[in-house]
Amino acid sequence: MTAAPLNVQRLLRIATLSLGLLTGVLICLAYQPKLDSLQARLDDDQSELRSDDIAFSEMPRLRLEHAELAARYDRLLARAVAATFLHALAATVRRHSVTLLSTNVTQDSSAAAEGRTKTTLFEVSRVSLELRGSYPSLLAAIGDLSLGANIVGVQTPNLQRDGDEVLAFVPITLYEAATETLP
Repeated sequence: MTAAPLNVQRLLRIATLSLGLLTGVLICLAYQPKLDSLQARLDDDQSELRSDDIAFSEMPRLRLEHAELAARYDRLLARAVAATFLHALAATVRRHSVTLLSTNVTQDSSAAAEGRTKTTLFEVSRVSLELRGSYPSLLAAIGDLSLGANIVGVQTPNLQRDGDEVLAFVPITLYEAATETLP
């Protein structure tokens, strides 16, 4: 029995192919965690894009809802005289560079104490303001407050010098049309 001659070239090809396959498998195993993390990032990015698409598709509805809420806020603000006055007060204070130190709004309870036996045309709110600023700025701000769209009664302010500035304690009466008039 004679042994078949050994084909060295064939053996070299098989060894090279095996070595190539083994190298490929080792490379895949070495980079598999990196590939998994890249796939996870890709999945997260695709999920974020889908959620952005959903959010952007909601924009027209949200804009409409925002407009409806703004209109409702404006209607409610227009009905609340004290809120309208405080809104105007904020603008006036900014415009005249006056500092608003404190504000106190109270409802006049004298009509409730009388049991509302008389016909009341107005409900009264009392506002006490404490302002600080230069004398001309304070006078201009108080003048603007008395010229507001609401029926406002500004009593004589109490002015005190505080260094270069003046402190003003301003009592104000707001009159609002009564929502309920009883005979």
